[in-house]
Parts: sequence; structure tokens; C-alpha cells
Amino acid sequence: MTETRYLTGGAWKRYARPDVVQFVDDGFILGTTEPTWANSGSRIPQASLTRNTTTNLITSSDGQVISGLHLPYGRIEVRHRNVTIRDCIINIGWDSGRLFIQQNAAIVTNVNYDTSGLNVEYVTCDPINAGANGTADDANVSGYYFLSGARFYRCSARNVTDSFMPDVKPATPAAPVQILGCYSQNRWLPNDPQQTDGTHNDGVQLAGGDGHIIRGNSLHNPTGGVVDPASGYTVRGQCVVFTPYHGPLTNVVVDSNWLYGAYTQISAWPRIKDGGPRCDGVTITNNRHLGQCVWPILLTPEVNTYKTAISGNVAGTGGNTWSGGNFTAAGTAAHIEVAAAQA
Repeated sequence: MTETRYLTGGAWKRYARPDVVQFVDDGFILGTTEPTWANSGSRIPQASLTRNTTTNLITSSDGQVISGLHLPYGRIEVRHRNVTIRDCIINIGWDSGRLFIQQNAAIVTNVNYDTSGLNVEYVTCDPINAGANGTADDANVSGYYFLSGARFYRCSARNVTDSFMPDVKPATPAAPVQILGCYSQNRWLPNDPQQTDGTHNDGVQLAGGDGHIIRGNSLHNPTGGVVDPASGYTVRGQCVVFTPYHGPLTNVVVDSNWLYGAYTQISAWPRIKDGGPRCDGVTITNNRHLGQCVWPILLTPEVNTYKTAISGNVAGTGGNTWSGGNFTAAGTAAHIEVAAAQA
């Protein structure tokens, strides 16, 4: 497949990877250039996209390419292998008839199909129409839910509860997931019963699998010091969280990200006491910790520290305030906490 398009402001052409299209003068360097809302997501302005009012756009074939769409009321449901989704703006829209998991997410992969090889580039999730009452305030509005073998590059999501949700089928071999150069902005809703314990609002939540790479992303969580009066927890979610409830997490790399706010900016919560799988082979390197959080890096004792590499993680520009006012100056090592075992 070849693809060259021309728009006002410059030509698009292929670079080293045959399935990646970039502006000639883009200049983005993964892990060095910070993703923002302005430089992430669809490179085609909304007015130049093809408007499609489908509420649930289902893929039709293996190898399908979906590009240049504006979905004001819909989402994309993937049911095929090696699908590419590129340069789309998805506002989701409310539809009570979408009963499949994560019904109010911009892109979902259907767990009943082989959706391996999914490639998503330059897609914007801006759920302005996604709430049940015509707003974006529904608690279950999320960004992207996908199974193993998917790759997300320079995508964006804002005003969502969870941004990137890579999942695995229990007891099923899982290919690595890559989330590269993406931007996410999570929100907190006081009317959501799931959001009362410092968890749930996640930039990236890993449920299991081997060899995942989370690199060069900018992940934002609320930093306003929201406290749930019932539990007393500061409620801001996680930027990157390991929760291996569908299978072990092994050989995962979290590298060169920008992490803002959150309850924990990077955390691993394996529940060995419940018979759950471990986190083995965790690499956490060169991340920038910014804003206000409770813990920059938080691990439970069940994480296999013999297979854990943590280095080069520092407070970002302006420093990092954590755990009740502790301050880490810009450029100095981020705090690492080993918590008590999960009850």
C-alpha cells in the first residue's frame, strides 16, 4: 500500500516505517518532543474530514484502512486483523444500544474476534457528545479499549475517565502492545462510585501480557487535591498502572514519558494474596514527574524486584510535589515508594 496526500501547508510522505505517514516538517522525536493536545491526534482539521454519523462503525475486512473521518456520534468497533485507523476525530456520541464492553469509547476491539495487528495513528478522541444527556459527563466515557498486538502512535484523548486500556483474554497468548507519543487527559467525576479510592482514572492501565512498551507519552491527571469525604483518599487516578487481573505482566517498559498529577504516576498493584499473577520484568526509566501527586512511583512487595529496573526517573520542569507537600526539585531523582502488601 502506498499513500501520499497533499494539503495546504505541506505534503505527507512515507518515512522509514512503511505504514507511518508524517508531515515533512513535523520534527517530532519520540521521547524528546512532549506530546500536547495541539501536536497530537488528527493532522487533518475537522472541517476537511468526511463526516460520518454512524453510531457504531464496525470494520469490514482484514487489512482495512479507515482514515479521514469525523464521527460526531459514533465509535469504531474493530472485528478484524491488521486494521489501520488514521487521522480521525471521534466525538463518540451517546447510544444506549451499544451494549458491548466500553460502549462509550472512541475505539474498541471486540473480544470475540481476532483483532491482532491493530495500528492506530493520529486519532483524536474528544467526547463532547458522549454523555447520556448530551454532555461528556457520563462516568463510562473512555478513550481506547484494545486487545493484544495493537500499536497506538501520536493519538490523543481528553475529558475521559480512562484513556488507554490494553487488555488480554485470560489464558490466551498475548502479543505486545505499544503506546507511543500519545497525549491523554483524564478527568474525575464525584458522582462515579468507582472513583472514591484514589484509583480508576488512568492514562494507561495494563491488565496483563508480555513485552508492552509505553514510551514518549504525555499523561495528565487532575491535580486539584480532590478528596473523597467518605474515604479520605485523594482521588486522582494513575498515569500508568499495572493491574494484572487478566494475566501476568512481564517485561513491560515504561520509558521517557511526561507524567502530570494523579494519585500515583506509575504504580504496580499485583494481588498475590488473592492468587493473582505477578509483575515480572518491569522497566521504569527516564520518565519526567510533574505537578502534584501522592506517589511518583509506587510498588507493592509482590512486584518481583529481582526483575525490576528503575533508573533515570526525575522531577520535570518546575519540580514534583508529592505526599502532602514533599517537593522534588526539577532534574533530581523521583521518589520511589514500596507500599504495604495488598490486603
